[in-house]
Amino acid sequence: MIRGGRFGTFETVTVLLWPTLAKIYLSFSTGIIQENYSAAWLGVFLGCLTAFLWFLPLAALLKRFPGEDLAAIAENVTGPVIGKILSGLMVLYFLISTTLLLRQIAETVIGTAMPMIPLAVIIITITLIMLLPSVWGLESVARVSALITPYLLAGGIGLFLLQLGNMNPNYLAPLWGPGISKLMINGFFRASILSELVFLGFLAPSLPKLNPFKTGLILIAAATVLLTGAMLATQMVFPPPVAAEHTYPFYEMARSIYFGRFYQRIEFLFILVWITIVLFSLSLRFYFTTVGLARIFRMPYYQPLLGMTALAVLAVALIYPDYTAAVYLDNLFRGRWAWGPSFLVPAFIYLTAVVAGKRGKNNA
Repeated sequence: MIRGGRFGTFETVTVLLWPTLAKIYLSFSTGIIQENYSAAWLGVFLGCLTAFLWFLPLAALLKRFPGEDLAAIAENVTGPVIGKILSGLMVLYFLISTTLLLRQIAETVIGTAMPMIPLAVIIITITLIMLLPSVWGLESVARVSALITPYLLAGGIGLFLLQLGNMNPNYLAPLWGPGISKLMINGFFRASILSELVFLGFLAPSLPKLNPFKTGLILIAAATVLLTGAMLATQMVFPPPVAAEHTYPFYEMARSIYFGRFYQRIEFLFILVWITIVLFSLSLRFYFTTVGLARIFRMPYYQPLLGMTALAVLAVALIYPDYTAAVYLDNLFRGRWAWGPSFLVPAFIYLTAVVAGKRGKNNA
């Protein structure tokens, strides 16, 4: 039996918060700005609201089958064949998002800090780091996450506070950006911004006494405030045409901080915070990919899959032709369509369970 340990609400929220927030440090924010112009922060807010609506069927499903993970629930509700297909769609999303994130992290490290290091060396090194949390176990990762969260939040928020003197609210005009109708459409697809909520379904066996709705609601509230605030601050520092051209908008924010001639390269403090957050996100995505595969094949342990899965992630990350292709695919798949495997699949399972009148063993 796969054991993920036991932890409480705070640990659960912090474990899921960082994979959610990490995307803003890469190309995700640039894609939203290119779509919504001056209203990008509203696009983020609407995306979070849409994600909340999508989360309701997922929370109801987990409450209907207490203590069971999504893979087991899918098989109980739809049968072993269809259940494995539905679980496979979710795990495939985990795998693809892991490979895209790995390639983007490697390219960003080369572009910002280590331009002379070969790409393959960076990717292999990051892959080895990615393996460590899965070897340690999820409970250890949850404890570490709870400990470092205050410091990571302080470092991230501190970056924006240091930019107060450079912020210009006029950059937020016009308020509705491309128009209300287009903004609403973009907000619907950008529900993917909180697609990491689906991880809660694979954490369920480790949360026997927690209310999934309460835990998810806290996560959604925290992520909505932080993501919207981060995008709002970015837009007040750079006008939309400039921000849309930046490959790493938040790195450019850090570079623009000026304390005088004595203090130089303040952005390296930002890089330390950034690399911690994105590596944490990468490791968790890899963990859920491996655990998801183990649950689909009903393996008692996920550890035998670590080497094979890591090799597959490494190989796929190297297949992407360049950074531009990785960014395009990430914005298309993880940015706009991730709500499909993350929200639509659990909603389908929930509706099927309601129609068939099926419940968990502990909720009969």
